[in-house]
Amino acid sequence: MWARVLRAKNRCGDDIIPQMYASSNASRLWKAVEVGIGLGLSFSSLLTFVVARWSLWRWRNESIFKIDKECVEDPYFTIINRVQHYLDAFRQRLHHQVTKPGRVSRIVKWNKPEDGWVKVNVERSSSIDESMKGARGGVMCDHLGNYIVWFA
Repeated sequence: MWARVLRAKNRCGDDIIPQMYASSNASRLWKAVEVGIGLGLSFSSLLTFVVARWSLWRWRNESIFKIDKECVEDPYFTIINRVQHYLDAFRQRLHHQVTKPGRVSRIVKWNKPEDGWVKVNVERSSSIDESMKGARGGVMCDHLGNYIVWFA
């Protein structure tokens, strides 16, 4: 019954619920996870199982809700990379070797407001020490991107 409820086609053309004797990406993935788990359940094996289930569930939802994502070329490799990342983070935390995250680059884009509306963008910065130094400023733009007023 659950197989009927959960079965969905993703953009790659494979069933998300694996068929053990079918030659689908999901089946190959589950067979690889099964071999990795073996007889005993180590932490990394359990994590692999959980990450594999979560990844399949996520890819299924992205397909059902038409979230624009590219098809994963190698689901096994993707999952193993995720597991390794989580294990590294867990080990660092366990041994109190938490590293501060490096600089994160993000693409920031200005989105225009609806017709007849204006958008106000403000920025503020200040020093951490007791010198109380700081700055602030902002800009107001119309729906065409034209500056109306700016302040500092």
